[in-house]
Amino acid sequence: MTNRTDLLRVDGLTLHYGPIAALHEVALAVKAGGELVALIGANGAGKSSFLRVISGLHRQSAGRITFNGRDITFAASHLRVAMGICQVPEGRQIFSPLTVLDNIRLGAYRRKNSELDTDLKKLWKMFPILEEKKHLLAGGLSGGQQQMLAMARALLGRPQLLLLDEPSMGLAPLLVAEIFGIIKNLRENGTSIILVEQNATQALRLADRAHLIETGRIVLSGSGQDLLHDKRVQAAYLGGE
Repeated sequence: MTNRTDLLRVDGLTLHYGPIAALHEVALAVKAGGELVALIGANGAGKSSFLRVISGLHRQSAGRITFNGRDITFAASHLRVAMGICQVPEGRQIFSPLTVLDNIRLGAYRRKNSELDTDLKKLWKMFPILEEKKHLLAGGLSGGQQQMLAMARALLGRPQLLLLDEPSMGLAPLLVAEIFGIIKNLRENGTSIILVEQNATQALRLADRAHLIETGRIVLSGSGQDLLHDKRVQAAYLGGE
């Protein structure tokens, strides 16, 4: 990973909600071509806020964001999607009254229809259960299937950088393993990923690099394995493993 260029670079990122500072001068980078960077920390630490700033849903108070060498600090969210930044939001946020296929197609709203058939075939191989249920209403899917749907929708945007916000939340252990298997496959096939995840053990096992966020600040950084074996991280976030 060390010879790869930075796909995303964030410097001095600060975010306020009114008078409250949610992020304090956060700095990190994600390499191009399939690096997975995990963000771990307690609820309310600022992890999801960070993703929303990167995707353009929140405007930072200070700092600079560079993507593929281009300053996108003030770029609108739809332009970031067009550049290749796609987010799978916390809670999935699917459109329950629409079919599975219509939900997925929403991920490609900026692309030509002529390109979609090839990508849909790839998605069906990755998520065969979604092909089986493609004409059913999305609201009738199980929690795990809805998570797959949210991921498929984002992938139809052909992301260079995929932002994953709590993909295993509320899922049974077998489904968690399946979701993490898909994430691993995406990384191995060249999609760079920022993973925000309460299941810190799973996230760190998979991560190339990781950052611990506490009260909006990065307080510890290293490889996924470094943080997995760090005594402080083990005691606070890994159940003392």
